[in-house]
Amino acid sequence: MSAAAEAGLWVMPYEGTHVWMSATGHEHPHVACDCVAHWDANAGQVCDRIRVDVVHALVQLAFCLGEEPFFVAYESALRLGALTKSDRAALRKSLPLSFDRLFMLARSTADSGLESITRFRLFRLGITVEGQVQVPGVGVVDLVIGDRLIIELDGKDNHDGASKRHKDLRRDALAAALGYETLRFDYALVLYEWDLVEDAILAKLAAGAHESFAGRRMRAETRR
Repeated sequence: MSAAAEAGLWVMPYEGTHVWMSATGHEHPHVACDCVAHWDANAGQVCDRIRVDVVHALVQLAFCLGEEPFFVAYESALRLGALTKSDRAALRKSLPLSFDRLFMLARSTADSGLESITRFRLFRLGITVEGQVQVPGVGVVDLVIGDRLIIELDGKDNHDGASKRHKDLRRDALAAALGYETLRFDYALVLYEWDLVEDAILAKLAAGAHESFAGRRMRAETRR
């Protein structure tokens, strides 16, 4: 996890300092120790013995933290161009078959980890989401459900300040004028109050806010 963060990947919050340990390594507990050991007999073949490479860091992250944190970091690696085709193949080969659906879901366009988290969680609910969508008259928006519901995700660093807040509100107003519905969530909501985020999205879907009249008619026709 530490290596993934040092490589510039978007990493979800985690506890402890994660340390690579070779087969010949030894743990040395100390006062206030929060270290999490990652034992790997083969790690010396793929790292410089100071830090593991991106592929191995992702493998360790997957086994230690699970599917969602792995997916978020993996999409970040794709976005940064940190993985070659052979890297991706090696990564897929190193992980259980249950991760295959994550490789199929992953995109290189996610602009932040918040997008990856939201898309992953909605995917688990059976909700299809498009990322980084160009909306004429508005610009590129983070996520779109159906043809009318926009989800904007505000990171900790990119939306602070009065001028940026005004820009966000103006975009939302432009989208509303064109018939779109916008839900906007920040870092704290997505990371620490997801139940509220999910409830808000599901309420909009239940009300049909994600479909225009034309979209509903098209969906009805495809069911005939």
